[in-house]
This record gives sequence, structure tokens and C-alpha cells, in this order.
Amino acid sequence: MKKKRSLIRRVFDPKMLLHDFIIATGIIPTSLYLRHKRIYLNGKKPKGLFSGKYIISSNHMSLLDPIIVCEAFWFRRVGFLATKTLFKNKLLSFILRHAGVVPVDKENPSLAEFKKLQEYLDRGHIVCFFPEGAVTREALGAFKSGILMLASMAECDILPTFLVQRKSKWHRQVIVIGEKIKISDYFSGPFPTVEDIEKVTEVLKEKELELENKYKELYGDK
Repeated sequence: MKKKRSLIRRVFDPKMLLHDFIIATGIIPTSLYLRHKRIYLNGKKPKGLFSGKYIISSNHMSLLDPIIVCEAFWFRRVGFLATKTLFKNKLLSFILRHAGVVPVDKENPSLAEFKKLQEYLDRGHIVCFFPEGAVTREALGAFKSGILMLASMAECDILPTFLVQRKSKWHRQVIVIGEKIKISDYFSGPFPTVEDIEKVTEVLKEKELELENKYKELYGDK
């Protein structure tokens, strides 16, 4: 059993100084630009948003999505996976790595990449996954199972979210937040089978579609 981190260690993480600097200096301009509006599936915030270990699952509509998620969850440090091709430039690689971004080989992902994210979660932060694996502007694309692998390894819940495509810069950025999913509830045994992973992947996609439908129910095509 892992020792619980103290409040001081959770608030101050020396490994995340660049991440904190970027958030601190960028929170005001991004807030003014995005003007976030959060919608909760059942009308109230899920428990444990401000503390606890969980993984955000989100649709992927643009390259700005990580910024949108970070601003929406400004009260937590959010880590991401990004294709390793972004890390070829030394300066950009330095910035990304110290901002909580882990490089991944999309063609041949390794366990080491997931262990880095697990360590990030163990330090008291959260992680965001885009299960589609690529930008999909229209309907949700096929989900990949990497998020379930990490959730199983880290023994944490998944928080489904849905980012609404803004029609113009004058519209507010809407994010619909669902209820946390405990994936072990869908496993047939102590360890997930291939069938279990496929089943939970479909459940997760259904949850995100439910969030999209919630927005349409409230606002239609506005």
C-alpha cells in the first residue's frame, strides 16, 4: 500500500515548476479567450474533482484540446501523452517534458510510457487521455484501449468529458463532465480479459456519446 502524500507535497511539486509557471501565466488570457462553461451530467459536480486520483477521457477535436482541458481543470496538474515526433526539437522537448507531457510511439507504445503516467498519478496529479488517438472533428472515432491499461495499472477511475466544438471565437467553450467510471466493476475477474477490455471501451464511448447528447438536449445546435 502506497503511503499517502502530504498536503505540502501535493501542492508543491518541484518536478512541475515549469508546468505551474505556464498555468499561472496563461490562466488569465486563456480564461478570457475560452470563457469556459462547465455542464455536469446530473446537474452537480462529481465527487473528488479537486482531490483524488483519476484519468480524464475526452474527445479530440483540435490541437488546442490540451490547453482547453488544462484551463477547465486549472485546479489540478494535468499530464498528457503526445506523439514522439513533437519531441524532435530539443527546446520543445524540454518544455513538453517539464510541463507534464509524456512522449509515446503511437505505432509501438511501450509499458515504460504508461509507467511514467502512473508515477505522475501517484504524485497526486491527474492525466488526460484522448482515446481516439487523433483529432476527430465530426463523430467520435474508434476508441483505443490504452486509457484502460493505465486505469487498471494505477487502480483509478475514469472521468468521461466531452468538449463541444466552438462555432466561432465569440462562443464560450463548453465542456460536459460526466460521472466517474470504476472500470473494475466491468471486469469478470481480478484481471481484465480481452473481452472485458473491449466491453469497457464500448462503455466509455457510450458515456461520451451520452455527454454529447446531454449538450444537444440542453442547447440543440447553438
